Amino acid sequence: MLTASDLVGLRPGTDADLATIKNEDWTDAVEVDELRVHDGDLALDDDFSGSDAALIVRGDLTVAGTVSLDETATLVVTGRLRCRNLACEGNLEVQGDADVAEAIFGYYEAGISAFLGAVKAALFVQGNHAFEYDPARLAVGTHLAFANFRGLRIGTAAQAQAVLSDEAYAVLAPLIGLVEGGPSSQEATRLLRSDGFLR
Repeated sequence: MLTASDLVGLRPGTDADLATIKNEDWTDAVEVDELRVHDGDLALDDDFSGSDAALIVRGDLTVAGTVSLDETATLVVTGRLRCRNLACEGNLEVQGDADVAEAIFGYYEAGISAFLGAVKAALFVQGNHAFEYDPARLAVGTHLAFANFRGLRIGTAAQAQAVLSDEAYAVLAPLIGLVEGGPSSQEATRLLRSDGFLR
């Protein structure tokens, strides 16, 4: 798995880079001296973790595997985001379209994931993490939305079982509130990095 420290060609951020972030709360929260910038399109042949980083990609970001953003991450993509899976905990802003081949998962109550363009995915699992998107531009095969540990607001248990692998359902069912107890949200993020999340 790659992290921001593995990326070559990053430069220090400037006030002008900070001004490209559309979410005004983040421009106040992100320090310029912590910001790193990649100019142009960026393609990665592995999973990418944005932990402990504030990164702007001024262009498209294409990741062959999973993009995972924990509560310490801020990622801004001024173009299009393409990846296999997307795990959202920290701050994400995609100013172009987001094309996720398999699943978008957000559970943790830190950060905001903001999609300013169209969002496409096979599965969107939306817990108490704050997501911002235009519902008219959301094209997902299955949409599950839940209050953490309290049940589904959108979708049904049968839909979840139909699309999730047995292992992923066992991990997510307690988080959704369909069954008592069970593994943590970190297990769901781990599964997103494998080939065992969807049927």
